[in-house]
This record gives sequence, structure tokens and C-alpha cells, in this order.
Amino acid sequence: MRAARSRTARVRRALNFGLDRFGIIEAIFSGQANPAPGFIVEGNLGYDPDTMQPFPYDPERASELLAEAGYPDGFEITMGCPADGYININEVCQAIASNLGEIGVDVEVDFQTTNSFWSEPNYAVTGPMYVDSWSSEFGEAYPRLEGALMPGNYYNTWEDEEIASLIQEIEQRGGPRGPRRAVPGDARPHARGSPVHLPLPARHLRGRERGRGGL
Repeated sequence: MRAARSRTARVRRALNFGLDRFGIIEAIFSGQANPAPGFIVEGNLGYDPDTMQPFPYDPERASELLAEAGYPDGFEITMGCPADGYININEVCQAIASNLGEIGVDVEVDFQTTNSFWSEPNYAVTGPMYVDSWSSEFGEAYPRLEGALMPGNYYNTWEDEEIASLIQEIEQRGGPRGPRRAVPGDARPHARGSPVHLPLPARHLRGRERGRGGL
């Protein structure tokens, strides 16, 4: 999320509370997905089920947070969506717009061809919100964290010095396992108190899970 209003933690939390992930899983994926808590999902190194839980669907709390942030009547925003880029992604984008509309956030979905959607660094051709997917083939969240949140990367649209420092620490510890396990958990406060995106359902796939997200 890149719009000035989305830089407010209250707004980002409001959007998370206003998204019915469980409804999307049942209606669009026939129950064959999990509501991802963030970049670190079940099965990844560093995942902690006691502290890493998805946002509950709470539109009343979402409306309260929007009012506290100065948007009692909501606002309008454009969201880029890679048309047919992933299984059921068109329906997911429409569901997001519908959910957020119920809390007063009018989302205009901008469906783009995949060639256009990924044609420029930092999602330059999308709106201030966008939907994308990240996956990890070797059991940890580092590729997602590094790819999406490290300044200078092709797909980066969010910069936070503390998060960047944590990601660098993961890399410095070396190796895909062992010492890296504990580091992602240091970012847990960001996941709930100041989330940087809206985690979407992680589809069930053989041998791994693909976590949708990137709003």
C-alpha cells in the first residue's frame, strides 16, 4: 500500500479487520486454504502459532479505527489486480473490494494483464494498492521478506529501517535453517500493531503453501 493514508498504522489495521479472509476461503477456495497471518505462515521457520494469528473479521473495529485515523466516512482508493495471474485471483480482488466497501472504503479494482502488471519496478503501473502472491519452496519466509520489504528490490514498495535491519540480520546469520529460525519472530509487533500489508489466504499446494498478499 503506497497511498499517504495507508501509511497510517490505524488505516492499515482497519483494512485488515475489514477483510473477511474466512469468507473468501469458503466462498472462493471451497475451504482449501488457510488465512495467512503474514509473510511467515505455518510450516515456515520462525512461525509461532501462539503469536502469529490472522486478523479476525471485525468490521465494527475497522470502522472505529478509520474514524480514529480521520476517515469516519471512509475514502476511495484504486487497487491493481493481475487479471488471471493466479487461480481465482479475479474473484479474490472483487471480494476484497466488496469487503472493504462495507466499512466505507470504496475500492476501484484495476484489472491489468500480467505483462502490464509486472512490467515496471516497484509495481509502478498499479494503483496505491495492489494484489500479488509470494511463495517459498524451501520452508522459510526469508524470500518473501527480502523480496517485498528490502529497499531497492524490484518488487519493493514499502521501506522500514527496523524491518530492513532484521532482514539483513537473517542474511548475515547464513544458511536457510538453524540460527535463522528465531529472527523473523522479532518482527511480530509489526504484523499486528503496524502491519505493512493485508495477508490473504494461503492456498493448499503439494509440498508448500502459497501465501497471497502484497496489498
